Amino acid sequence: MIGSNLMESFESGQGFGYAFLEIAVLSAILIYIVFAFVIVKQVGKMTETLEVGFEAPLRFLALLHFVLSVGLLFVALVLL
Repeated sequence: MIGSNLMESFESGQGFGYAFLEIAVLSAILIYIVFAFVIVKQVGKMTETLEVGFEAPLRFLALLHFVLSVGLLFVALVLL
């Protein structure tokens, strides 16, 4: 899917700049997904260690953040 978009951008005359920008944006989103995954793991470790009474909402927010970051990747793949 991404390969066909890159080839179309070269064939349509948009050139190297658009393809480079597309790869850069997708790479940044992938790095952000890794960051979101680290947050999920850190919140899991924190809630195992500390009991503060609102572990469930914290885990939910961390998981929601991860799911939304993966959703951002899919939206970017469709739009770019």
